[in-house]
Amino acid sequence: MLRVSGLFVVVALGCLLIADVHITTLDPWSELQRMALGFATPDFSAVGDIGWVLVRTVAFAFCGVALGGVGGFVLSQFFHVGPVRWVCAFIRAIHELFWALIFLQMFGLTPLTGVLAIAIPYAGICAKSLCGNFGRSGFARVQSVGAGRRHGVCIFIRAPADCVGAYQELHQLPI
Repeated sequence: MLRVSGLFVVVALGCLLIADVHITTLDPWSELQRMALGFATPDFSAVGDIGWVLVRTVAFAFCGVALGGVGGFVLSQFFHVGPVRWVCAFIRAIHELFWALIFLQMFGLTPLTGVLAIAIPYAGICAKSLCGNFGRSGFARVQSVGAGRRHGVCIFIRAPADCVGAYQELHQLPI
């Protein structure tokens, strides 16, 4: 145990030698001063655009949830495979805000950042939800009732609503 910990310390010190730890901010106090000035004297002339900002926000949310639902549906078909389950558990474990911070570094402040930050965890949530609700056993139950494959496909159409329900249960949100 001590040997492994020592190895981690040696590797960390080696990485520190080649790490780029140079501070690039020249004057952080001027940035904080501008933020405080903006907080103290807000500009209400931009309130006219608040309607379009709200529409865009809701549109990004819908796109993220829809993309996550489609990705979750695809992943749910292979959820019985161990590595797929592990990947889904991994992406469900990271909150949307952290995904946004990760993608902010890669893509900048773009709509793609917001949509992917919502879509990726939702794909994991929907994959687990759809596999649990409509996996092989769920389709077998539909067939045992006497319904054909067409009815089973119709059940998958209402899958995004079930994903939202699973998300509410996961975060214990009121309906």
